[in-house]
Amino acid sequence: METEHYRVEEELLGRTPRRVARVGNLVSGMAGVGCMQLFILPFIAVGVGMLLFSIGGTLVAAGGSDMPGSVTARRDTSDSDGNSYKVDFTYRRGDDLYSGSSNVSSDDYQRLEPGSNVTVQALSWAPSILPAVREASESRNKSLIFFWGFSILWNALISVFVWAIFVWPIIARRLIADGTPVAARLIEKKADSSDDSTTYTLLYEFAPEMGFAEPVKGKMTVTREQWESVASGDVLTALYIPLRPHWSVLYKFADYRAAAD
Repeated sequence: METEHYRVEEELLGRTPRRVARVGNLVSGMAGVGCMQLFILPFIAVGVGMLLFSIGGTLVAAGGSDMPGSVTARRDTSDSDGNSYKVDFTYRRGDDLYSGSSNVSSDDYQRLEPGSNVTVQALSWAPSILPAVREASESRNKSLIFFWGFSILWNALISVFVWAIFVWPIIARRLIADGTPVAARLIEKKADSSDDSTTYTLLYEFAPEMGFAEPVKGKMTVTREQWESVASGDVLTALYIPLRPHWSVLYKFADYRAAAD
């Protein structure tokens, strides 16, 4: 790679860890990140809740103990999505009496009349958590399959935002503080447009100090002004972590700067 006109920024030549400063207004930058983190927290909580429900229900279905119980009431609720059916029941573990409820199918709802004796599945070490009527196990299993599928899809989607909002800022700051500077050549500029926005991306490559026969490629999303300020073939400073060279950032367009000593 020809780098005769390229120079590493002076503030990157000192010892690590470097002192790090945020580019632009520190207060507004932190406030923006904080607002995004607060906004996403309820969605994370929903995902964690669904995952815990799925795990708990599976533990009950696979390893729950049978306990004697009886149906105490039935509930039929109608809304715009149709009818939902639920039965309330009590059950005993030793001398202790517990109560619970389960969503059931229409057929199970008709069979399980108040006063009916049933077998309740529950965890012996936590009998009050997600008890289920064994006689309605088919309904329970269908619900578990739905919750597992939905929770996996939900958490997979949320993980993208968690990475971008919580994880990547930590990595980006570490790259400025501890990253190894290296000459990186821009190999492509991409502008991907949708109905209401355009995403500007710079693709680059660099050669780590050791251990890689081929150059490592990276990409970075930038603003339109930053995208227009460079051309394919330009050489810029990239910072990378030697143990994870695929984590890298173009220093010129990073959200942080190394503060001069």
